[in-house]
Amino acid sequence: MTEPIVDTLTSPAAPVAETADTLAAAAETDTLFRPAVIQTIGRLSDLTDRTADSLSAAEPFDPVLTAEQAFGPDSELVAGTVAGVPYTEALTDHPLFQGIVLLLAIAYMLMICAHFHDIVGLFSRHHNEYVRERGGKIGTDGSVQTAAVIGLLMTAVLAVRFAGRTPGAAYGTMGLLMTALLAVFGISAFQCGTLHLIGRITLSTDLTRAIVHYKVLFFGLVTVAAMPSALLLSLCPPGEGSFWLYTTLLLSGTVAMLFLKESFTLFLAKKVSILHWILYLCAVECFPISLVWLLATRC
Repeated sequence: MTEPIVDTLTSPAAPVAETADTLAAAAETDTLFRPAVIQTIGRLSDLTDRTADSLSAAEPFDPVLTAEQAFGPDSELVAGTVAGVPYTEALTDHPLFQGIVLLLAIAYMLMICAHFHDIVGLFSRHHNEYVRERGGKIGTDGSVQTAAVIGLLMTAVLAVRFAGRTPGAAYGTMGLLMTALLAVFGISAFQCGTLHLIGRITLSTDLTRAIVHYKVLFFGLVTVAAMPSALLLSLCPPGEGSFWLYTTLLLSGTVAMLFLKESFTLFLAKKVSILHWILYLCAVECFPISLVWLLATRC
């Protein structure tokens, strides 16, 4: 390992010697400039000797700098410790979170088994005519209500899952889950309560009840359709599960478009202005979700 370094250090003298040889050859062929060339050769020889002596007397190169060389003569190297980042467990690895996801999966399968025919009917029946025949005064099937409640719980679990990491203590995970549940059920209660209040003030309870029915119905539909992919997504480690994420978003977006279509048709059937439909979407549907999202990102 030392020979290449020595060759590299002594190499600056080599070009000088080559230049002297070139000048000597030129002096033999050109008699006019021979004295000047001989004098130059002598100077180059002296330079070669001095360069070789300087390189031989130089101290070996040490790539490791001391504290004095790097920071000055008054500095000294002390043994310190690097402040480490406390370990935070991934939420998907927490037993409490995994247990809640498992309970949701069991509840989903029990719901499918208990209300299989009703759920098949949800995807096959056309509810528009039924709603209009009853003037919006209809109840919601028990299977749809059950699916909606499971969907709200699953929404809270997904919201906590995207928090990424959580303290290792069980109360930390439970606190996050309870906060997400309060936010999800609070948004749902605000939307339904606002619709009922608007219906009583504007004397249009038939319209508002029909909207609430559609909300529960289509939320139950998206729960039945997207629950399997949402369960798998909730158990994926942070940064993974893109396929299940896109699948869940695709199914949810499709059902959301169907809800927009049906609600728009309902407003037209009731001869309500389209501006009121847009105002309903902004004030009732978008406002509480965006408010909670803003508070969550700032916290």
